[in-house]
Amino acid sequence: MPICQSCDHHWSWKTTFKKAFSFKRRMKCPNCKEVQYASTKSMRKSGIIGLFPAPIIIFSSMVLKLNLGVTILVAILILMVITITYPNTLELSNEEEPLW
Repeated sequence: MPICQSCDHHWSWKTTFKKAFSFKRRMKCPNCKEVQYASTKSMRKSGIIGLFPAPIIIFSSMVLKLNLGVTILVAILILMVITITYPNTLELSNEEEPLW
């Protein structure tokens, strides 16, 4: 779980999930109210984790000759797992860091 870089407060999974999926880059610490940002390392990691399953799903559906319904179901399940585990991979920074 993420830790506030200002006050060392450990964010809960629920708080992290709400703040991470709010379409804002800024996230206020629930304890000290300081603005926090997702770190560059964290954003890269989540990008890789988000892109990794697509080729596997496509390749396995072609090799195993799965029908479209099963392929979509597997894709939805993998997306749900990634979404649920995202708060565990989030790391915070006091400053907005460039992605590259």
